[in-house]
Amino acid sequence: MTRQEFQFEGFLIGTSIFVVIPTVLTLVVFFAIGPKSYRPTLWKICLIGVLTGFFAAAAWLSWDPHSPMSEVLYRGAPTQFSPWQIVGCGATLIIANALTIWCCERAPSGVMALPISTTAGFATAFSFGVSFGVSTQEAVGIFLSYAGVGTLLLLTNTVWFIVLTSTQSP
Repeated sequence: MTRQEFQFEGFLIGTSIFVVIPTVLTLVVFFAIGPKSYRPTLWKICLIGVLTGFFAAAAWLSWDPHSPMSEVLYRGAPTQFSPWQIVGCGATLIIANALTIWCCERAPSGVMALPISTTAGFATAFSFGVSFGVSTQEAVGIFLSYAGVGTLLLLTNTVWFIVLTSTQSP
């Protein structure tokens, strides 16, 4: 089966339904519960997260050893990945989130907003990759990538936050 051309409308619809809406609904809560003076920092954390998620997916999951990188723009991302690509992508996401928390974030709302925004970036890149003839199965894949990456990062960020706050002096 040959892949179709990029379908921008499918990308917008899939990304809006499965990425933007759940992300905005979740982040509104974090912005509402935090003090207004903290909002610029929270915006920066969210931007770091979106960029981290998008570029981790683009760097690790947009190519395979048998085709040039330029084919991604014409045929979409590959659908088969080596295990080391998946492990590398997951490790990149976890390490980047841990470094962001360690370097610049200690507020609980920021620690929880970071994985949500990272997941949004990752799922957006995934949505781009499946927008070459989107079917319902690929839309479910966007949702599952959002849920899986989000759960992984929420768990690891929570553990990392607990470790950091327990080692701080009172």
